[in-house]
Amino acid sequence: DTLGRKTLRVCPHCLLEDIDAHRGPVSTRPYGRTSWLVTPIRTCAKHETVLVDVVPENGSRQIHEFAQLVNPSIPRLQLLAASSSPLRPSAFEKHLSNRVAGEVDHAHWLQSLPFYADAKVCEVLGAIATWGIQYSRNKLSNIDWHAAGAVGFEIAASGEEGIRSLLVKLQETFSKKRHDWGPRLVFGRLYEWLAYNSPDVAYQPLRDIIRRHVIETMPVGPGADICGKDLEIRRLHSVRSAAVETGTHPKRLRKLLNIAGYIKPNAMKLTDERTVFDAEKARGFLERLS
Repeated sequence: DTLGRKTLRVCPHCLLEDIDAHRGPVSTRPYGRTSWLVTPIRTCAKHETVLVDVVPENGSRQIHEFAQLVNPSIPRLQLLAASSSPLRPSAFEKHLSNRVAGEVDHAHWLQSLPFYADAKVCEVLGAIATWGIQYSRNKLSNIDWHAAGAVGFEIAASGEEGIRSLLVKLQETFSKKRHDWGPRLVFGRLYEWLAYNSPDVAYQPLRDIIRRHVIETMPVGPGADICGKDLEIRRLHSVRSAAVETGTHPKRLRKLLNIAGYIKPNAMKLTDERTVFDAEKARGFLERLS
């Protein structure tokens, strides 16, 4: 997905400048830029405009023949330039361009990922944050993906802190619904992608962040599969999970936990599966109830 080889995108302004600046046959003057091949880079940084397609998708078998493919479009470059949509490059695109140029920022969390994973993570996080946990990839336009990449980069640029802040927002949104919850239901396509659809180890750093967050903030117990790994120790209990474990009626258990100080009064209005407490601190208390 990162390297676009099914079509040919160009900046018509750059090609017009090539024709004006060089000598020789007009068909040999324009040249391709590496960044035009990177699908998540959708704008020309120099002219702040959207890249345009000059070759239909069926040209994929000869996409490396830049001069041959762009030649039929030379007569209409002026028209393409005049009709091109203005759009400023995002910080995400600048980041990718810097990586293409070989610049390395070892302090940047995204630099720990391969280039293609870096781009994919930003776009998926941005799509989730902007269009929700069940966004439809095929319904998003080129401009939508430009926006998604920008939002996702802002989230991922600070690494675990930024990513977990998104996870918290998704949890807060889901908590308003009266449904049972689990990582797949709360995080939607983000969790499905990492846990079921992509075994690629390049995304393991993101899986690890989500796994830590789930273990520390959700009532998942031993044996639960969290992003491909079984959980060994429970960190949080819910009234519901503790009721099942101890055999105590949820209403009675909720009152006892509140009296003992394990759950706060402001949590008493929450449903059983959403009322959580520290499993280790309450372990002795629950054992006595059992």
